[in-house]
Amino acid sequence: MRTKTFYGLGIFVVLFLVSFAGNVFAQEGNTTITDTNWKEEFKSDKDAIKEQKQEIGQNVQQAREEERSLLQQIEEARQSGDIQKAKDLRDQLHILHQQNMFERQEDRKDLKDARQEGVLPPPGVNPPGYNPPGVGPGNPPGYNPPGVGVPPVPPAVAHEVRQDTKEIRHERREIAQDTKEIKSDRKDLREAVKSGDKVAVRDARKDLKGDLKERNADKRDLHKDVRERRQDVRRAVRRR
Repeated sequence: MRTKTFYGLGIFVVLFLVSFAGNVFAQEGNTTITDTNWKEEFKSDKDAIKEQKQEIGQNVQQAREEERSLLQQIEEARQSGDIQKAKDLRDQLHILHQQNMFERQEDRKDLKDARQEGVLPPPGVNPPGYNPPGVGPGNPPGYNPPGVGVPPVPPAVAHEVRQDTKEIRHERREIAQDTKEIKSDRKDLREAVKSGDKVAVRDARKDLKGDLKERNADKRDLHKDVRERRQDVRRAVRRR
């Protein structure tokens, strides 16, 4: 009888240990996946901001060259005595300069928004004040080394964060498409200005205004998705 009892108890202990080890492995796997997502998002956002800065620099250089070219044409028209042509070129320069200044303001605002969007915290980094003083040897409050004092994110919350990330990437693709259309509109506007056709200028500015409005709407959706992801990350931290 005792032999059967010990045998049954031994089987129970073995099954318990196997189950416990499986749970630990699953939790560690979830943590690894989540940490990897954080790293990828952090790198992706940094790369996007870098590309955006390069694009802004190229736009500024192109705008300067266009205005410089018009100034040179105005001077040539004045020297040749063609007052009407010089006046038309000045009108073109005025419209082009206004548009370039508006674009620079939009580019700066876009870059500022991109920097303020933030990214998922990298492994071990939690919101400031999450850790009470003294938690994590030699580390200030708000930081834990990877794998030290950082329990896994609950699967349900991790799923919500991943869904938020998918929506954010979708909105960024929409904004990228809007930006391509805006570039095309800007090119059409410049050509219309150079042609001196007031109707073409009016239509080009209308198209540009519409696409800018659409991109602003997509940006608002992006900011909303980013806020939701931040909230989900905070929930994940609180549940640890």
